Amino acid sequence: MRPGLERGYATATSDSGHLGLSVTDASWAEANPGAERDWGWRSIDETNRVANILVEAFYGAPETRAIFQGCSTGGRMAHVAAERYPGMFDGIISGAPAMDYPGLVGTAMSWLLQANTAPDGSRILGPEEARLIGDAVIEQCDAADGTEDGRIEDPRACEVDYSGLGLSEAQLATLSKWRQGPRNAAGEQLYPGGIPEGSEPFWWLWLTGKDGAASLAEGFATGFTRHMAFDPDPGAGYSPLDFDFETDPARMAAAAATYNGDSADLAAFRAAGGKMIVYHGWADAIVTPYKTVDWYRKAAGKAGTEAALNENVKLFMIPGLDHCGILPGPDGVNWSSLDPMTPLEAWLDGGPAPETIMAE
Repeated sequence: MRPGLERGYATATSDSGHLGLSVTDASWAEANPGAERDWGWRSIDETNRVANILVEAFYGAPETRAIFQGCSTGGRMAHVAAERYPGMFDGIISGAPAMDYPGLVGTAMSWLLQANTAPDGSRILGPEEARLIGDAVIEQCDAADGTEDGRIEDPRACEVDYSGLGLSEAQLATLSKWRQGPRNAAGEQLYPGGIPEGSEPFWWLWLTGKDGAASLAEGFATGFTRHMAFDPDPGAGYSPLDFDFETDPARMAAAAATYNGDSADLAAFRAAGGKMIVYHGWADAIVTPYKTVDWYRKAAGKAGTEAALNENVKLFMIPGLDHCGILPGPDGVNWSSLDPMTPLEAWLDGGPAPETIMAE
């Protein structure tokens, strides 16, 4: 809400129809398809409807410009808004969108956890290994873009030799699986990409845990697979370590229809004249940026050309940026380093499509 409040907008947000005890708590969804629909898409429409009633009652006139802004699950909701309600918002800002929730939190996060769990249940890669891996990545890839600034401009151009780090075979195997992303026994990719090079400074929060604390990936995957992914819900006895990559992705089809906003077809939103800014950090360890890049490529194909898509939709990939900029990256880059609202407003006022969303 803050960017809108600072500019004098009337703003609204919601709990998406549920109360959770923590950011990873999904027990509210247990045997509750109505709450799942609210979380998936209905809360967007209801929040907008009630907000407009309040705006008109208070100001004596309806709103003249509507903007949606969100990151992570909020980014997912931004995409859902563009798909399901293409004329509802004049402008949309989507950050690090978790646009395919079952694919991400069910399949990909279960893959990360299984790959990092030894037969005795212990963790294979921890924060110390993350530091070693991250140092090797910066040493070998930082200068690939022509500038040594502590950040990886594009991890797709990064190839690292980890042989001299003293990692065990099990640790190297886990790292390989994390980089490649989830696959079935036939080697088919189940979700685009894996963990990008340059994200290692943030692994302690998202992937490895620290000082005995579990990672957020474990919390998200556990809550989702127990209470939101399947029908019927397996409940508290289920673990993402039980996730079957041969059969379970298909079992989440109904969940995908309820939660997802990853359609590449934005024809209705574009026809309504909407403008959309999507951004993602190249150093995002939890919501892989490769999915967003894959979506953008497909959206450009649906639009005919990238130039045609850019008349309404722009994508910005930010080197060194953590998930939603929650943790500071190289040179302190975080959420406050970004300002997508200013260029979006100029775009909505008839100006050209934005070329940057970095704050001045």
